[in-house]
Amino acid sequence: SCRCMMGPEWKNAIVLWVNIYGDSYKNLFLENGRQLTWFGQSRQTEETPVIRKMIPSTPPSLDEGSCRTKVAKEEGKQEGGKMLPVLLLCRLEGGDYIYCGRLKYLAHDPTKLPLRFVWELASHQQLTKKNKKG
Repeated sequence: SCRCMMGPEWKNAIVLWVNIYGDSYKNLFLENGRQLTWFGQSRQTEETPVIRKMIPSTPPSLDEGSCRTKVAKEEGKQEGGKMLPVLLLCRLEGGDYIYCGRLKYLAHDPTKLPLRFVWELASHQQLTKKNKKG
C-alpha cells in the first residue's frame, strides 16, 4: 500500500507528506532526484476536489493510450481557475519529514488506481547544492 497523505487543505497551498523507498511504498525519486512519483489515495479520482486543484486547467492529452501527459506552466488549481502551489515534505522509512520545496506538475495517469502523478522538484538544484556543502 502507498504511504502518502495530503495535509489539511489550505486556501493557499497543497501539502504532500510522502514516504519513499520503504518496502510498501511506491513513491520514488526519478531522474537523479529531479522528479518524484506520487500516488493519490485509493478513493481519489480526477474529480476529487483537491486532486482537481493539482491538475492543470488545460486538459492533458492521452499519450500512447495509457498515461495523460502535459508539461504544465501552472502548479495546481485554486477556486476561480488559479493554480495552488503543491509543496513536498518527504521522509525515508522511519525518518523525519524534510521540506523539499515546491513541485511542478509533469503528468498523471488516470488509468491507475490510485492515481499516479509525476512531479518535478522545483528546488532540486538548491537542495543538491545544500547537500554537497554538508
